[in-house]
Amino acid sequence: MRVFFNQSLKKEYCPIFEAWIKEFNLEALYAIRRDNVDDYAGGSLGSILIERLDYLDIKHARYEHCPFYDELPPLDAELLDKMAPYEPEAIKMLERTDELSKSTERRMIQYHQHVRYWSCFLDKTKIDLLLLGDVPHEIYDYILFRLCQLKGISVLLTTMLPFQSMHRVMPLWGSYETFDTAIAEQIGRYRDIYPTEESVELGTAAQKEYDLFHGVNEQIVPVASPPPHLSDYWRVFSSEFRRAKKDAFARIPRHITAKLEINRLLRYYARLAIKPDLNVPYIYFPLHYQPEMTTSPSGGWFVHQYLAIQMLSYYAPPGVWIYVKEHPVYKKVYTCTRISAHYDLIARLKNVKLMPLETDTIELIRNASAVSSITGSVGYEAMYQHKPYIMFGNQVMRYGPGTLNVRNNEDCKEAMRKIFDEGISYGDRDVEIFLKVMEEASCRGDYQNEGFTKEAVAELSAKWNEMLRAHFGKDAGEPSGKA
Repeated sequence: MRVFFNQSLKKEYCPIFEAWIKEFNLEALYAIRRDNVDDYAGGSLGSILIERLDYLDIKHARYEHCPFYDELPPLDAELLDKMAPYEPEAIKMLERTDELSKSTERRMIQYHQHVRYWSCFLDKTKIDLLLLGDVPHEIYDYILFRLCQLKGISVLLTTMLPFQSMHRVMPLWGSYETFDTAIAEQIGRYRDIYPTEESVELGTAAQKEYDLFHGVNEQIVPVASPPPHLSDYWRVFSSEFRRAKKDAFARIPRHITAKLEINRLLRYYARLAIKPDLNVPYIYFPLHYQPEMTTSPSGGWFVHQYLAIQMLSYYAPPGVWIYVKEHPVYKKVYTCTRISAHYDLIARLKNVKLMPLETDTIELIRNASAVSSITGSVGYEAMYQHKPYIMFGNQVMRYGPGTLNVRNNEDCKEAMRKIFDEGISYGDRDVEIFLKVMEEASCRGDYQNEGFTKEAVAELSAKWNEMLRAHFGKDAGEPSGKA
């Protein structure tokens, strides 16, 4: 088995791959190198560790010093046609590395560089497994992920659960867009096992989460993080400086320009915002911070949030408002891809109102007929208030009680019917069952310096091994052909 590990090879991970040499016939390992967290010191992996690619180089499409660069075949129409369904999402994702550029051509150049390099890399290395530590969202890993799907290469990734009291991650085969149907089946089984009047026996993580947030009348998920510390900027600057002095020095004016633009946008937003009437029926839609994984790529086409708001506006029954509120973290951060046209487009809708930033989120949830977002934490908070949640993206809250998954017009029309004609109700037992199943399907995901702690790695390793045995079958060294 040949593996590409899309993370730094921290010492906590080394025992996993050392064990895979014997159990899964691991013969080649490729990984990422990040200077600030890379503490791999050699050892028994030396014989199979083929290459560690520099994170900043590949993130910014600087492949000149990467393996096979001099052998890259040109892109042809056949490969670009196959990648065409993912091209708009990839171009949007390039906001992460080119947030101030408005040049489509410049982003197309980067996109083509990524596709060209990783297609060749996969053909040359003949890897059997792409191991992703998170949902692919940094453009190079997204391109790599899509190419693996096209070439029939197996993908194993993890996705973060919305738990707030402790980090939990769920390993997934194949894609972040589809989840294990066994989760829905297990929720159904527990509904049969536990009578309505009985409490559900929860595990340690789920019980802690439930005890902390059940009946709490305050915001669960923090959104106004403190502004970056000077040491954070220095760390990024010094790391960039070692790679490309020009890029490092360019960050300073970019930050200043971006902050001035954010302040201008927030002033424009404040002029359009209207104080809400909490006594009328409404759907509360808090906007996501962008660029971020929660919408890019987890939102799919709904990374353009106005598409979801337009759909809600169109299908909302007469007299039902859509209350939209900007993400308050923009007061703190120095990156923003929003433009004033977004606000204009939303504000023009006849039954949509923009909320002032200072409007209390919990009050908006508590008094709403339903809440909605792409994949946001508002759905998790609404669950504890027993509110319906209309979700447009791909995230594990799709299994939450009262969640209505919307991908098309018919889905949205049906969601409105269920909420406003039939009514949706659920109780504490449903919340407990959801937490119980989420805990059972996940493992610890404690983070430390952009990687998992030793204890979390041990749990994750056990999950990975179980899935690999099932996926690759008896002869673990031979791919099963599943993707």
